Amino acid sequence: MSQIPLVPRSRSLKRTFSFVHDPIPVFYEYLKDYGDTYSIYLGGIKKVVVTADPIIMRHVLQKNHKNYEKSEIQTDLLAQYIGYGLLTNSGKSWFKQRRLIQPGFHKERIKSLVNLIQDGVDEQLAKLESKRGEVMDFYPVTMDIAFKIMGNAMFSESASTDELDKIEDIILKLQQFVVKRARQPFMYPVYWLNGDLKKHKKLAVDIENIVYKIIKDRKKLETQPDDLLGMLINTRYEDTGEPMVEEQMLWETNILFVAGHETTANALSWMLYLLAKHPEVVKELKEEVNTNLGDRTLDFDILMKMPLLNAVIMETLRIYPPAWILDRVAKEDDEVEGFKIPKGMMVLPLVYHAHFRESDWEEPKRFNPKRFIETKNHTAYFPFGAGPRMCIGNNFAMLEMQVFLVQFLRKFDVVLSEETQAKIKPLITLKPEFGMKLKLI
Repeated sequence: MSQIPLVPRSRSLKRTFSFVHDPIPVFYEYLKDYGDTYSIYLGGIKKVVVTADPIIMRHVLQKNHKNYEKSEIQTDLLAQYIGYGLLTNSGKSWFKQRRLIQPGFHKERIKSLVNLIQDGVDEQLAKLESKRGEVMDFYPVTMDIAFKIMGNAMFSESASTDELDKIEDIILKLQQFVVKRARQPFMYPVYWLNGDLKKHKKLAVDIENIVYKIIKDRKKLETQPDDLLGMLINTRYEDTGEPMVEEQMLWETNILFVAGHETTANALSWMLYLLAKHPEVVKELKEEVNTNLGDRTLDFDILMKMPLLNAVIMETLRIYPPAWILDRVAKEDDEVEGFKIPKGMMVLPLVYHAHFRESDWEEPKRFNPKRFIETKNHTAYFPFGAGPRMCIGNNFAMLEMQVFLVQFLRKFDVVLSEETQAKIKPLITLKPEFGMKLKLI
């Protein structure tokens, strides 16, 4: 049995500042020197296993998933602020919630959300008409669009614009703070002393008050609208026939906003950037849209059968995966690919780095959507994770991006400008650090 290579603690301590600022190149540095799987002292303190080997990643996430659980970063740290929903829950409670909610995200179920999503997209795109010919930052635009889509799909017309704006602002602040705490655990006393802990706990209470009010008002209705909150209210547990309690509805609502907002916004920004760099792909994509849809209203089944449309989205998610890094903790000793993973060891699957492995991808740095048309099964592809804890909203996210891209290309195009920068800021998701400045035409 091989020993997992260990990055010396002294080396990881020297790279602490660089790691906190931008961990992706630091991970690459260690992959080059120590191979696809190695151990490191995270923050110079906690020893973890890091891997970009898709075989090990699938073993941990899928094949032997019962032996691995999410780390306290999500099940404790993030849950402190947004509650114990699907993203942050674990064990039997998670399994029970997953079985309850899963049917609401099947392809057949989300068909009914096409109009809600399109309404949100069209409303936001109409605001861009006056910006035609200008260089603008599309990141705030995609953030607003993604949140309005999520708000429409979640609440229909049950939430006011002011309430949605407050939810969006609070969620972004909470996510940023959780990332800071996860990367700098030694700063906890400072956050306690300077009031940051108290401030962000107050923000968590604020979002609770807003969402609880919406839930209570909705439960008074005799018939629920056909949206995600209606699904949460109407669903019943198989074993008891009881509905979900309001606290659990709050937690699941928070999770859906956290998981489905910034991830989609980032993906849309990166997708526009990639298309601006590749006008030849845009030309083919517009031809596909015109051939399949013309001026007709959107149809779920047709969207799903447009190969280039879906390939563009999938290639964008390969180059800029929504969750660029995952975490699991071994519940018992394990062995994979000749490596021993001891009980209690945290494993960090590097999704971003796996998506660029030259042994798995031809010219991985090149934007080539047709690789997903020519080959259907890519074993080193983890845009939504893998296994039972794969993102429950993957079908919904794909539909959001399909609708946005079709509606955007029906009205606009984008080109690069001198102000365009495409530097990644890796937080929980891959955010464009300097926004996404493109020229709208």
